[in-house]
Amino acid sequence: MGRELGDQPDIAAGVYMQIGDTYFNLRRDAEAIRNYRSALACYRRIEQPDKSRLAVCLGSLGAALSYRDNEEGLTLQREALEIRREVYGNNPLRVAESMHGLAF
Repeated sequence: MGRELGDQPDIAAGVYMQIGDTYFNLRRDAEAIRNYRSALACYRRIEQPDKSRLAVCLGSLGAALSYRDNEEGLTLQREALEIRREVYGNNPLRVAESMHGLAF
């Protein structure tokens, strides 16, 4: 997919996220993590990414890694929380999504 959407990293990130979510819901963590990492790489290539989508990506990857007791998951969940606080202020619902991820 990288070559087909190489000049559209925002679209590629969305596709990788959908695939990652599907694998995550099927409890196929390794495949979910691989796709979430690809999505994150796409978001990181964008000069000014949509921060709310970036936070969702970080949270999803963090959750998948946390289920495998990977310390990186907690770091990513914290980064997602920081971004959500920056974007949404103290909007309880949006910030709570990240705080929930940290509670695992």
